[in-house]
Amino acid sequence: MADVIGFDSGSETWRVDQAIPATIGELLKNTDQEVVSGATGSLRPVPTGFNPLDGILGGGVSRGDMLIIGGPQGVGKTIASLQMARNMAAEARYPTLYICYEHSRKHLMQRLLCLEVGARAVPGQATPTLLKLNELMVAVAQHNQHANGGPRLAFREALRRDPLWAQALAAIESYAERLFIVKASSVTTTLGVVRRLAEDVMHRTGGPISLFVDYLQKVSIDPLSAQNEAEKTTILSEGLKDIAMTLEIPVIVLAAADREGLKATRMRLHDLRGSSAIQYESDVVMIFNNKYQIISRNHITYNPNQAQAFRNWVVFSIEKNRGGPAMVDLEFAIDPSHFRFSTQGGYVREQLIDQRIVNE
Repeated sequence: MADVIGFDSGSETWRVDQAIPATIGELLKNTDQEVVSGATGSLRPVPTGFNPLDGILGGGVSRGDMLIIGGPQGVGKTIASLQMARNMAAEARYPTLYICYEHSRKHLMQRLLCLEVGARAVPGQATPTLLKLNELMVAVAQHNQHANGGPRLAFREALRRDPLWAQALAAIESYAERLFIVKASSVTTTLGVVRRLAEDVMHRTGGPISLFVDYLQKVSIDPLSAQNEAEKTTILSEGLKDIAMTLEIPVIVLAAADREGLKATRMRLHDLRGSSAIQYESDVVMIFNNKYQIISRNHITYNPNQAQAFRNWVVFSIEKNRGGPAMVDLEFAIDPSHFRFSTQGGYVREQLIDQRIVNE
């Protein structure tokens, strides 16, 4: 039987080499040790902080599972995934690594500040957005340029002078040491680099983490290893799933649509680039669509005022779910000015279309 590693270390309760054959009896014994130790890290899924999504996922994203988020451009995939990463670090107190190929680390930090401000907004209150944050940063820099030997003002100190920004900063500082951000390169950040980054954060935090990759098709591979886009997606899907299983961590991955998928009014799983590999390797697939774009014409024709409100909602369609119900449509209100969703959503009750609205 494989040795139980780290049982007395206080970090990882047990780690058995997944490649070594083990009887069910051995696995039961290992689980006994895990439960007796009192560690719950590998027993509980990591909640995304979105409800009722977590309920459908059995409590969240399980260790060893890969969740794919797809959807058209601008629908809110990065907003949702960064917010989930924030929720895991802040509310679940789970170390989280966010690897982003699209945005700088500073921009993601600014998004988080706006998210925290938006989460504390009072109805009817004018709430600052990214524009105001950038203006504040410039004003502080200009003040320091003309300090002429006088006291200089730090960025965080400037934030603390405003009650709203001060609350947002305090919120971020409460989880700042558990959320790691990487600006990835589509040339040099390969699957191997992604694995090493995850292992490094696990070593620094002393246990499992959650890993986000934004997004799949940007991960670098040897150009000679894939003949076409489908082969590349297969390699990347298999590699990211292997990272999830061998490191025993939840992996959340954003995926882009193919050309035909971008033309569709309602995107589905088969519209993702290299969808066959994604479908086989993933444990959960969620496709995002703006509700206004995919609502049945009847709801638009007979209630135009309500139809306009649909633009502020995004439908999370769970098209694959190995651990629970699939083909479930949930809806969440989006606040794009503050890079956040309302984390309390609901089930879509209106009729949705499957393809373009042509004739109904």
